[in-house]
Amino acid sequence: MLVGGSYSPRTIDRQHEVALIPAKSDLIPVCLTDSHKTEIPLDPREQLHRLSGKFRLVEKVMKDHTTIQIESPGVNVAVVKEDDDGWKFLLLQRAERESYSGTWGFVTGGKTGDETVAQVVKREVTEETGLTPERMFATEYLVQFYEPEYDKIWVLPLIVAVVSSDAEVELSEENSDFRWLQASRAKRLVNWKNLVKAIDDVTEELELYPAHNWVEISA
Repeated sequence: MLVGGSYSPRTIDRQHEVALIPAKSDLIPVCLTDSHKTEIPLDPREQLHRLSGKFRLVEKVMKDHTTIQIESPGVNVAVVKEDDDGWKFLLLQRAERESYSGTWGFVTGGKTGDETVAQVVKREVTEETGLTPERMFATEYLVQFYEPEYDKIWVLPLIVAVVSSDAEVELSEENSDFRWLQASRAKRLVNWKNLVKAIDDVTEELELYPAHNWVEISA
C-alpha cells in the first residue's frame, strides 16, 4: 500500500500500519487502521522509539559483515633507461623459490620502519638489481590487485626510476633473469594486465620526459 504516492508502510501489529506521508515540507508518521484507514498521528516519542529500533537493526547487520582489508605495503617500480634505441624497461623474472616464481614484472618491494617511498624505491632497486636510480618520479598511477597469500587487496604506487644507459644489472637471489625491452616487447612478456597498462601509461609520458604530471622524489 502506498501513502502519498511514494512511501511504503510497515506493519506495526495485526490491526495497524505505519507510513510517512507528505505534509507541507515535513514527513509525518501516521497510523492507518485496517477498518477505516483513519490517519492518526503517532506520538513523537513512539516515532523515536521505532526509529531507534530500526537503527539498532541496521547496526547489527553491518557488524555481521566484514570487509576485505586494503593495504599499501610497498611500491611497484618501473626501472627505465634511454639508449640509442630509445626508452627501455627493465623486467625481472621471479626466482623459483619466490612467490609467483617464473613470472615477469617490475621491481617491487615493501616499506620497512619509517622509510619514505623514495627510500623504499632506492633500496629495493639497489637490492634487486644492483642499480642506483639517477632520478625517481612519482606518477599518478596505482598498481592494485588481490594478494591471495595475505587475503588482502594491495594498492601500490607506480614509481619511475631512471638509471644510466650503461648501468649493469646484478641480480639478487629473488630473481633469476632480467631483460631490457622496449615497450612493445615488454608488454608481451609481463604476466599481469595491470603492468601492461602501466607500461602504456609510462611510455606515453616518457615522450615528454620528464612528464609534467610526474613529481620528482629523492631519498
